[in-house]
Amino acid sequence: MSVGAFLGLGLSIDYSLLLVQRFREELARHAAVADAVAATLDTAGRAVWVSAIVISGNINKGLHVVKNPFQNSLELEINAEKTGSMTIELFQETGSSVYRKAVQVKRGKNIIVLSDVANLKKGLYIVKVGNDVTTLSSKIIKQ
Repeated sequence: MSVGAFLGLGLSIDYSLLLVQRFREELARHAAVADAVAATLDTAGRAVWVSAIVISGNINKGLHVVKNPFQNSLELEINAEKTGSMTIELFQETGSSVYRKAVQVKRGKNIIVLSDVANLKKGLYIVKVGNDVTTLSSKIIKQ
C-alpha cells in the first residue's frame, strides 16, 4: 500500500470519528434523528468538506491568488479549460459559505478582481472556483 493510500485511509477514519462524535452530541440536543443528522452535516460535515478540498490534488492547479493575504479586494488568476461561466465561492474554516459570485471566463488565463470582499472578517478562508468541468481551490487570508 502506498503512503498516499495510508494517508487517505487515516484521514477517512479520523473524519468518520469526528462525524460520529458530532452526531452523538447533536442527538442529545435534538429529539428527531433527522434534525441531529442535519445539524451534524451543517457543522462537522462542512469542516470535513473544507478539509477535503484543501487536501485534494486540485489545490492551486489552474488557480493563483495574486495577492495573499488580501485586504479590500481579492485578485484571482484563473486558468480556465473552456469559455463559460464559473462560480467563485468563499468559505470560512468551519465550511460556512460567506461569498458567492458567478463570473464569465474565457479559455485560458483570466484575471478576476473581487472588489466587494472588504467587509469580510479577518481570518483564513477557502476560495473555490468551479464549473461543470473543474473545481479549483486555495487557502486565502483576509487581513
